[in-house]
Amino acid sequence: SIGANEPARNLLAYGPARLSIQGELSMDRERGQISPVYSVLYQAGNLRNIEHWLKDLTLEGIFLRIEKVKQLLVDLMPHVTEIELKGKNVLYREKGHWVPAHHLGSGHKSILAMIGDMLIRLFEAQPEVTEPQALKGIVLIDELESHLHPRWQREFPQKLSQTFPLVQFIATTHSVLPFLGAPEGSVFLKVSRDEKEGTTVERLDIDVANLLPNSLLTSPLFELDSILSKQNQDFSKLHTAD
Repeated sequence: SIGANEPARNLLAYGPARLSIQGELSMDRERGQISPVYSVLYQAGNLRNIEHWLKDLTLEGIFLRIEKVKQLLVDLMPHVTEIELKGKNVLYREKGHWVPAHHLGSGHKSILAMIGDMLIRLFEAQPEVTEPQALKGIVLIDELESHLHPRWQREFPQKLSQTFPLVQFIATTHSVLPFLGAPEGSVFLKVSRDEKEGTTVERLDIDVANLLPNSLLTSPLFELDSILSKQNQDFSKLHTAD
């Protein structure tokens, strides 16, 4: 447990604009933008570069950890099947083509940047740990769905939980799809803000296991009063078949 005046250890936070990694800015600008929570507060947050870290491990001869981290990243990036360190370059096999990181799709870039930063910081804070699955921490992710295809928005929450079983993830989302992939035991909180009450947090005891997206959208989670298209003029013409 953490005392009232004791800072949380291994606490990381990521904002929605998580595409920039260390090495893309000057060193002076980077120094102020690579704290564990900078990117959740500022859009220009610069994340630690997993490619540099992997190359450093190569120099240190820690090849087992390199292979485990590479496989972990492949598991979390839906269309990347291999990662190779070739000389000074790191290449990714995305949909059958070998490309550098800056040629990856935005969804893959965001996963690489965030998970790479997370791995570096947690391993540095827990040097005795050798298995990624043994890392512990608390990770905040703002707008979990950012840059992700709808299919991966559904898969990503459970993948994160399975990949890092000892990490507690606290995520916000404006999308209904991550709820379809929420791991068992998830807690759902609704954050509201108004002039009178300020910011309030309400726990919603909703069993999402048997709810489809339309039901979730009209539930207290999202409170949509209608899910009909604005262009619909005739309710009888709605396509409701599978």
